[in-house]
Amino acid sequence: KVQAALTGVTLLKADVTANDDIDKALMKRFGIVGPPAILFFNNNQEIASQRVVGFKNADDFTQIIEKALP
Repeated sequence: KVQAALTGVTLLKADVTANDDIDKALMKRFGIVGPPAILFFNNNQEIASQRVVGFKNADDFTQIIEKALP
């Protein structure tokens, strides 16, 4: 379900495991305390109401994707 809902979406992953200065700056820029966090963007603007922090099961995450994507 999740893969089907993400068809046509460009996915980017930032690995902040090292927690170095660059990682900290990225998390600060987006107001993220720590991973995992999933942010949706449209026209370079975050759809903040659809931000996901932490784990979601497939059904809940699919619903979030469907709300986030036009």
